[in-house]
Amino acid sequence: MPYYIFIMIRNGEAFWIQTRVLKWAGYPRIRTLEQYFSLIESYLQAHPEEDNIGFSVLCDDWKFFCLENPPQFLAGYPNDGSCIVDPTSKKVIDYNMMPEAKSYFRKLNEEFKKGVMDEESFTQTYEEYLLKLSSGKVLGMVDQWWNFAYNINTVSADFMGNGYNYVPLPITMEDSISNQWHTRRGAEINASAGVSITISCSDVEGAMKFINDLLEEDVMKLRYWGIEGVDYYVDGNGVFCQTQEQNAQRNQYEYKASHLCNYSYFPRYEGRMEDGINLYLSEYQGAIFFDSLAKDLQECFAAYGCRNYVEMLGSNDSPGEWFPMYTYTDALTTDSEAGITYKVLDKVKKEFLPRVIMAEDFEAEWQEYVDTYEACYPWIYYDALQKEVARRVNQCH
Repeated sequence: MPYYIFIMIRNGEAFWIQTRVLKWAGYPRIRTLEQYFSLIESYLQAHPEEDNIGFSVLCDDWKFFCLENPPQFLAGYPNDGSCIVDPTSKKVIDYNMMPEAKSYFRKLNEEFKKGVMDEESFTQTYEEYLLKLSSGKVLGMVDQWWNFAYNINTVSADFMGNGYNYVPLPITMEDSISNQWHTRRGAEINASAGVSITISCSDVEGAMKFINDLLEEDVMKLRYWGIEGVDYYVDGNGVFCQTQEQNAQRNQYEYKASHLCNYSYFPRYEGRMEDGINLYLSEYQGAIFFDSLAKDLQECFAAYGCRNYVEMLGSNDSPGEWFPMYTYTDALTTDSEAGITYKVLDKVKKEFLPRVIMAEDFEAEWQEYVDTYEACYPWIYYDALQKEVARRVNQCH
């Protein structure tokens, strides 16, 4: 019976590293920020003939999250995005001013001065960043899977299979801290995004029926699996499988574009079908997922006793009814004091964090950052978050 797990693709954030670096070091156990950068430094020193970039980070426009939000993970919290929430007291905490945040940016300051951190991190565009990753030069970075993986997958499989693929590591500030990089989502609704129907729509019921019909199981099979006997076959145990030819076919861009209808921004189911055996999304079906991986990824996962990205990190249950808080923050506008404050704080971080990392005198620059940040009345924003946490918790009791 094939191996199953849901969401084997690590779709969220992590500290990523190339498989060639781990293989060179004998697949070591890497759990802390210090160990992560020590490994990258060692590889750079051992391979001076290679044109490598030790660590890069994306800061372009709204993708600035790559730089500013790792402290919440390093402190052992999940991705609430806009804050962290104490699971016992339900108190909202500003991770920007935590000791772990200062320690993290001090470390980046050290790596920048050593030449390990990409000096173009704060000026490169998203496209330039992706080109660097695709070149195989970047040994490590912190990013969301969805922000880079689908783009660099356009690179030759043979090239990426030589050790240039990335795997996530369960990095925290201290080894004693349990990581929560991967959190299983509950049944919460993200009210900050969705499908809209224009006011000029002449057939609202028809439009709604179209969306509803897309969720019928037979339609879901067609959208994500294709046609039985053409795109997949069913074995004697009722398991949907693919031959090597079928798998290669569905990975061709032209074939996917003309034959499958993912409608990725429309509502969809994730998880198991009604048969209790197969998964709605074919790429998450265990055997298909592993067999489709490049050899360097298969070797790396095997070395760590894993079969997928999630097992490299471990998985956690949703921490509480409030999670995730970014669904609230994403919907904030400048019509509210909290929304205005949020925008101001974001502007301060975008100005100061690059300065902090590049500073000759880290302590002085950090203090100026703290003073400027606190002068923006951040409590207005965090008080609003606290009220929203209370609302969500009370609504569920």
